[in-house]
Amino acid sequence: MENKLNGCLQEVFLSKALLKLGYQIFSDFERLFASYPTITAFSSVSRVVDVYTLTLTVLPEIVKHSSSSSSSSSSTPNYKNLSLSTLCSIVHRLSGGKGLVMDKSQQCSDWHIRPLTTAQVESSLFIYIIVTTVL
Repeated sequence: MENKLNGCLQEVFLSKALLKLGYQIFSDFERLFASYPTITAFSSVSRVVDVYTLTLTVLPEIVKHSSSSSSSSSSTPNYKNLSLSTLCSIVHRLSGGKGLVMDKSQQCSDWHIRPLTTAQVESSLFIYIIVTTVL
């Protein structure tokens, strides 16, 4: 059974046709590997985009170009410890919204139980919209 699972997961994680996308996703892979050391599929992954790393690269430029020219502050904020919640708020505000606070109450809910709750679906949809906006 474990060999079949490992083979299936390797197909997904090594697939060049599938993009693996996440926020600080490499720490997720490390946790998976630590939790399931006999599943070798978690130790090698291809086509990964870490939205956190991408954000550190592009967000300062986005913020700089979207700020009003009357702003007296020329310093660029430090995004080194940027949480997903803060990123969501910034992107929403920059796209014309008032800035939202991400509801983290669903973060530790039982995501394996189907069907997902309305709150879980809304939470994942919110993250999807923000992440695809950054990309």
